[in-house]
Amino acid sequence: MRKPPITICVLSDTHNQHRKLKIPKCDILVFAGDAGITTYDRLEDFNDWVGKQPARHKIVVAGNHDLYAEQIGKNDTKLLLSNAIYLENESVQVEGIRFWGSPYSVLFNGWGFMKPSDKLKQIWDLIPEKTNIVVTHGPAFGILDYVRDLCQGCPELRSKIDEIKPKYHLNGHIHECNGVLQREFTTHINASILDERYQIAHEPILFEYKV
Repeated sequence: MRKPPITICVLSDTHNQHRKLKIPKCDILVFAGDAGITTYDRLEDFNDWVGKQPARHKIVVAGNHDLYAEQIGKNDTKLLLSNAIYLENESVQVEGIRFWGSPYSVLFNGWGFMKPSDKLKQIWDLIPEKTNIVVTHGPAFGILDYVRDLCQGCPELRSKIDEIKPKYHLNGHIHECNGVLQREFTTHINASILDERYQIAHEPILFEYKV
């Protein structure tokens, strides 16, 4: 018998406005970075909020504005983010779906979890070939990454996505480019909730994944 599709809800870039949102019931909730985790209290608050959301599983990556997560390191972030699966350049299998997640994006203005594009290649090389869903805070080059007609995504990430062809690539970071782009092998989703003025402008994106 064919399994029913898995419902996945994705969002990112809430910048401490997560409590203003209504999350739809889903099987897996994915948060693609920039909760605004800059202190222990903000991490604790985000963890509490995540734990109350109507999803069986929660997967979180950090972003460039989650400076406290970078400061304390992966292991302590995992311990404190106890209500979710925190991914930092690593994989997890949930409901038969192979996820790989990373908080990194291309270097800009010295925020957290950022490296030059050529240095990011060694991180993207860690993505297993048979990954179903890649979750990164930053976008791939030329895909939902435009700011004033300039691409802000990572060329090395674009190359890796084109190589391994995951079913989905979920990201945020570029507030101006919320949306969905279907390419031949991969569906790209930029799930930024806020606009460029840091106002809530979008809803979390819900989709079905057929296992």
